[in-house]
Amino acid sequence: MAISKKQKDSKIKARSKKADDKQKTILEMLKSHGAKIYDDLDNG
Repeated sequence: MAISKKQKDSKIKARSKKADDKQKTILEMLKSHGAKIYDDLDNG
């Protein structure tokens, strides 16, 4: 069965959201260890 474009897009979005969450977690961890991270890095 073929996957519709809409389903494919939602999978990609879900994957990128997961990556964002992972990046946020890493940034929080770095901040908690006293690393200085600038706002522009926080926001990509």
